[in-house]
Amino acid sequence: MRDREAGRSIPHALREHILARAIDVAAFPHTAAVTSMIESTPALRDYARRMWPRHEAALAAEAGVPEDDLTCAAFARFALEAAHLIHGHPAPGQAAEAIFALLEHGWTTVHPGTG
Repeated sequence: MRDREAGRSIPHALREHILARAIDVAAFPHTAAVTSMIESTPALRDYARRMWPRHEAALAAEAGVPEDDLTCAAFARFALEAAHLIHGHPAPGQAAEAIFALLEHGWTTVHPGTG
C-alpha cells in the first residue's frame, strides 16, 4: 500500500499484492505447503488472525483515518479474508478482480439492482 504509485487506489494496490502472493503460492510448492500448514493448524491460524489489527492500523495510517475507524477495520478484514478465497480459486486473477471490484465500487455497482 505504502509504495503504490500516485493515483493508484488502496484496493487496487491490495489486489495486486494479494494476487502476486497467490501466484507465489501456486508457483512454489514450499510456499503452498507452509500456507496449508498455517491454515490447517488451529494455533497457527489463530495467531495469523491475531496479527490482523496490525494490518488494520497500517491501513488506517495510510488512509489517514483514526486507528479505531470501523469501516477501515472492516475493509482490512475483508481484504485479508479475501486472500484465502483468491488463493483457493481455480482462476485467482478472476477471483481477485471480482472481489476487489466489490471493495472498490460497492455491492450495488457490481450487482446493480440488488441494493
